[in-house]
Amino acid sequence: MIDKHAAHSNITDLSEITFVSPDRGRAAYTKNIAKTFGSMFVACKKTRLPGNKIKIDLGENVQEKKCIIIDDILDSGATLLETSTTLYNAGAKNIGAVVTHATNLSNNLLDKIEMSQISALSLSNSINSVSEACINRRKISVISCTQKLAESIKAAFSAMA
Repeated sequence: MIDKHAAHSNITDLSEITFVSPDRGRAAYTKNIAKTFGSMFVACKKTRLPGNKIKIDLGENVQEKKCIIIDDILDSGATLLETSTTLYNAGAKNIGAVVTHATNLSNNLLDKIEMSQISALSLSNSINSVSEACINRRKISVISCTQKLAESIKAAFSAMA
């Protein structure tokens, strides 16, 4: 998904990207992605506050950096939006995001993403309603996971033979 997001976002050199994990749950995965591309990595600290609010602490300098947030689930959007705001306030030059599963794509959330500091968001179509919900969205692209899923199933059955 990273390569397709890069192509959609006109990113030619992924080593110039700072990959950002919005919380500790995605940190190891995001760190491996950064290592693969010879890129910087930032692991944010997420604190849950009363009233379904969150606080994101970066702990790293992202001023003038091109950042891509890597997350597994997009539900309320609070983590993604707060992370992008924190990166923007810290001086990030550009903020993109790649999310594997989008579980709640209400028009309200999609509108918030469109009005946010996120320049491009790539989602997989691992959940059936994603493609339809994102039609005519300027900042949001849907990446098919069909081929990767088929390859994984084929490999699993080949291993059993």
